Amino acid sequence: MMRLTSTVLALVACLWQANIGAADLPVGQLSHDGPPTPEQISLYLPVTGPLESTATASVRFRPTPGTDWTAAHPLYRIRVSGTAGTPPPDAFAGVITGLTPGTSYTVEVAIRLGASSVTTMLTAVTRSLPGPARAASKVIAAGSTSSQIQTSFDQSKPGDVIQFRNGTYTVDDLLVKRSGTPSMPIYIRGESRAGVVLKSSMGRNILRFLEASDVVVENLTLIGSKEDSGTDASSRGIVFWGDEKSSPQRRVTLRQITIDGVDMGIVASRSTQQLLVYDNTLIGNNPWAQEFLESNRTWNDDGIRVPGQGNAVFNNTLTGFGDSLAMNDGVENVGIHFYRNEIRWTGDDTFEGDYGTRNITFYDNRVHNAMTLASFDPIYSGPAFVFRNIAINLGRSPYKLNNKNSGIFLYNNTVVRTNGFGSGAGWGWNQSNNGPLTAWGYRNNILIYRGTGNLMAMESGGQNPIDFTHNAWYPDKSVWWTTSGGSFSSLSAARSGLPPTQGVFSESTRRHEGCVITEPNPFVEEIKLGDNYLTLITQMYVPILADGTAPRAKGNSIPGITDGFSGAAPDMGALISGRPVPTWGDRSAPGAQRPIATALEYFHAGFAHYFVTANQEEIGKLDTGAFSGWERTGQGFNVHTSAADGLVPVCRFFTTAFPPSSSHFYAPRGLGCEGTLQDPHWQFEDDVFYLPIPDANGDCPSGTIPVYRLYNNGQGGAPNHRFTTSDQTRLEMLANGYIAEGAGIGVGMCAPI
Repeated sequence: MMRLTSTVLALVACLWQANIGAADLPVGQLSHDGPPTPEQISLYLPVTGPLESTATASVRFRPTPGTDWTAAHPLYRIRVSGTAGTPPPDAFAGVITGLTPGTSYTVEVAIRLGASSVTTMLTAVTRSLPGPARAASKVIAAGSTSSQIQTSFDQSKPGDVIQFRNGTYTVDDLLVKRSGTPSMPIYIRGESRAGVVLKSSMGRNILRFLEASDVVVENLTLIGSKEDSGTDASSRGIVFWGDEKSSPQRRVTLRQITIDGVDMGIVASRSTQQLLVYDNTLIGNNPWAQEFLESNRTWNDDGIRVPGQGNAVFNNTLTGFGDSLAMNDGVENVGIHFYRNEIRWTGDDTFEGDYGTRNITFYDNRVHNAMTLASFDPIYSGPAFVFRNIAINLGRSPYKLNNKNSGIFLYNNTVVRTNGFGSGAGWGWNQSNNGPLTAWGYRNNILIYRGTGNLMAMESGGQNPIDFTHNAWYPDKSVWWTTSGGSFSSLSAARSGLPPTQGVFSESTRRHEGCVITEPNPFVEEIKLGDNYLTLITQMYVPILADGTAPRAKGNSIPGITDGFSGAAPDMGALISGRPVPTWGDRSAPGAQRPIATALEYFHAGFAHYFVTANQEEIGKLDTGAFSGWERTGQGFNVHTSAADGLVPVCRFFTTAFPPSSSHFYAPRGLGCEGTLQDPHWQFEDDVFYLPIPDANGDCPSGTIPVYRLYNNGQGGAPNHRFTTSDQTRLEMLANGYIAEGAGIGVGMCAPI
């Protein structure tokens, strides 16, 4: 993909725009909504005159230059009368996610109403991440006082790199008042992350930004009071100060920082722009204890709060806060994105989406031990997208959709919970009638409730239009839509008894269409909970669906959400077969999770050969027919994409020695690779991924499952192997004359679950 200079990347480059057929429908110019972010493009298209609500806005995009288009989620028509607060302007809005930082994309939006249409386009550039710091221009000696450090900060200028020598510094309320420039930011960093410790002397702010922009802070440890201060929330790591007269602080990057023993981690109260907060570990002062969870003691303890426009918070690990991820009231919150974060426990809302304005996303996050997964109380205008998140052990209802709300879309989330507190007692999901819900969606989700009580009470009024289809539920108990259709004793009774509705993006007119009752544990690995939510879950689960379970391949295809799925239909829940498993949390921390991808399996009927690959370019060519004859089987297994302790490279070989067929073979180093390297009939291609290997008995390390290696015994005149994690497939192949190879009963390697 095309890469651009840092000067150009500092701004969205709407390089060209075009409207085709603009006279047919009353829409304005398509624009990027707010400043650029690294992996998203936020879109805004004003409606300039009367336009029926049935008008649609499809989206597709491609790299610039490039020819292959990809469909994105359609734009949402903002419901002017369906939002709390000041009515927003009439417009379409939406977000493209999963993009590459520092890359130019062409975006096309097609508005259609009956026979009329208008197509509008723009070119936008995602934001690059700041590069590494240059050599230090200023060095802060170990033992320097807070006053001496402040003097160094006050004398900094654009391009400076201020580096702390290893040591512990007693500080309080260090002020960052000097700004860099977009091309020459100021760096404040430590010689080493664990070796440089800034420790609060009074248990107050450690580092405070005072109208400073274009600064990178990295490679430090900040230590707060390590004592909970209740609702005072007085011990804070990094604070952005501002008032109603302040200009937004822009382009501040916080990365590879450990913040420990604070009530608040990284917080702003006024508008900020283009903050990047990634690869940090934050540890708050709140324990997972009943006296904290069932009171207001955690409510002011925000982990990361970033109100404003164009902010991105990703790959952070947070423990011990109230609301882990949040925005703030009194600010226009536009184009803010929270993704791939790891939450170990949090005493209130994991994501407080309250006061978001539009184009807010919360996706691919993993949460254990929280009271609520996502709250919108309310969102002003929307849309907000909450998708592919994992939530294990929630104390209250998974979603809090209070106030007058519209434009909230919950897709492919996996929630597993048990007996809870408050709204989480007696129901899997209990949404009280705290305001009408309209023009919203809940699709492809899994909700498993192992507590005592009923399934769902959706008591909010409105509920039309709505997309509420293709979800998995457990158990099959009472479902209430009291104010919008009735109360029912089972899921099927609700599906047949509820009145018709209009869809938002789907064509369904029936709530619960395509829904299934799932097993209490449909996952490859059993998720174990306590008798109630107070049991802290310490094992970090990866809830991949097992073959043959009710939610497997029963979802609805949603552009931008389920892309890349394998099989006849996408899986319900957060981890979708065919899509890579996310890397959650702080990637720079010791022992951080290793990047994982999925090796997909293909079959060629003409050759009767199997082939696996985790290479996205190869997958694209196979799926589009560039390599003819290959079809996905719907199977595959997870692989690591980089080297690490405990992993070995897996070699891939190719042969044309058995015409007319060709063949590939995979073998880990230490279990078949070395011998094949000596065989002149096989050409070594590369080390294609990394996996553990089994012991001599075929046993795999904890956290992995066996990948069985099965040889076709030369059937069809050419050697070929099948690699599978399925016990059933293994038995079928053995019955078809295949031979088990590898360790023990035929284990060739071990795949992460």
